Amino acid sequence: QTTLDAAEVGRVRDYLARGGRLWVMFSFSSLGTPSGLEPLLAEWGLGVGSNWVQDQGESQSGEPNILLGSRFGGHPITRPLLRSSVKLVLPRAVQSLRPRPTSGSSPSVSELVNTSQDGVLLVPVDRNRAEVRHRGSISVASASEWNPAGANAAPSRIVAVGDSFFLANVMIEQAANRDFAQMTINWLANRDQMLSEIGPKPIREYQVTFTSQEMSRVRWVLLAGLPGTALTLGLIVWARRRS
Repeated sequence: QTTLDAAEVGRVRDYLARGGRLWVMFSFSSLGTPSGLEPLLAEWGLGVGSNWVQDQGESQSGEPNILLGSRFGGHPITRPLLRSSVKLVLPRAVQSLRPRPTSGSSPSVSELVNTSQDGVLLVPVDRNRAEVRHRGSISVASASEWNPAGANAAPSRIVAVGDSFFLANVMIEQAANRDFAQMTINWLANRDQMLSEIGPKPIREYQVTFTSQEMSRVRWVLLAGLPGTALTLGLIVWARRRS
């Protein structure tokens, strides 16, 4: 709601310097209000922009502002999710930077969720207009691990996601949102033994979510493929009877 002041950001920085763990989520609704953490995250190689990301091919059918992120990096958080997708609402870009090291080491940054090559980075120009700043694969969630205190101290870990609505009461149960949250917490808490697989859960309802590209394929199959097959078989039967 408001920007953190320098003293508050300093406390977060000191906490992380002592092996702290941080999970920070941004949202489209706070686009015009900097959190105050952006410079700190940049020190950790995480670039959070005042923008939002869309991907026509990876969006939910009929909902261009909802991204079904299924292009995961090879990180322990996302490795068990490679056959799933995370459902995000107007996510902001959280991309890997190359920060200037403040000591002998530098952060290790991994991009967790990316768009396809059809991703579009949009920046607001005024209240009613936005312009495209970049096209291509864009990261909307990233993780950083670093040991600023030296080799003998425990490494600090940060996860930054460009959306916070995906863990709301309804959204958390959709796609693999809950599983992503569980894996993130396990990684931040060093529960490495719980990162290998996703546990079983009861099926309360069956839900199928299509991207725009998948829905287009379904339409072609239902509107052209099936009728075309029936018409072809009918013509074959007619031709054989004629002969």
